[in-house]
Amino acid sequence: MFRDKLTRRARIEELYWGQYLSLEDTAGKLGLSYRRVRKIMREGGIRIRSRSESFHVSRKVHEARQEQMSKKNPVQGKKHTPETINKVRKASLGRTSWNKGLTKEDDSRLISKKRKGVMVVCQICGKRFYKPRRPPSRGSPKYIEKPGVYCSKECYDKCRSELAKKVWNNEDYCKNWAEGMRFAYQTKPNKPEKLFINIIEENDFSYKYVGDNSLRIGRLNPDFAHNNGEMKLIEIFGDYWHNRSDERYLGTVKGRIEYFKERGYDCLVLWEHELNNKQNIIYKVETFTGGI
Repeated sequence: MFRDKLTRRARIEELYWGQYLSLEDTAGKLGLSYRRVRKIMREGGIRIRSRSESFHVSRKVHEARQEQMSKKNPVQGKKHTPETINKVRKASLGRTSWNKGLTKEDDSRLISKKRKGVMVVCQICGKRFYKPRRPPSRGSPKYIEKPGVYCSKECYDKCRSELAKKVWNNEDYCKNWAEGMRFAYQTKPNKPEKLFINIIEENDFSYKYVGDNSLRIGRLNPDFAHNNGEMKLIEIFGDYWHNRSDERYLGTVKGRIEYFKERGYDCLVLWEHELNNKQNIIYKVETFTGGI
């Protein structure tokens, strides 16, 4: 057994340092696992190549393989004579390339076998393109993985936008979504809304809190609504969340007022910092309720 160990160790050293094989290839030659070969080398004092040594060895192996392949190629290193070059030139005069003027949509031969798929038509713009036959991999664009046929991300986004508009214009869907959100989050008034509720109770204003999704107008949920059925709403805007440079249009004062006005509601927007001045808030609410 001791002799077998010495023989195996010598064989590993010959393959690894003599023939410049990698650890994986050495293990495959001997029918051993990668870890077993490393253990034998560590116990036998056989040094493992560093990263720089492995790089130079792999380059040597690559050059040796290139040299071996060049020996098998009879044309390697030879050049055509001027007479042969002239004959080839005359023979190719007047010829037209088979793929001249063709596109990938006209001839599938212009597409590689890996990229070739089924000719389909985009549902949005009507463009014809090839869709892969196999399921898309993890690195494929998201617009290909979704159901449907879209030629680009722009067409997919356009279709998604149209579907979203149809969904949010459905009152039953909005109502069910609001009930689910109210049940899931158990929405409660935040600090600015609690301050305004106190002002309402102190001055007997005819407004109630509906920010718990109890009232949905389109895709938005206002904070306060009039009690007596008048089409009047009050929104409380936070100084941070509604005053950012990247705020969407519906999150701005103008966008919120226009959105509710299109649906027949008048809207008053109050800022969080304005709640510190109760007299100013009372004047604004009274003017909005009685004057508009």
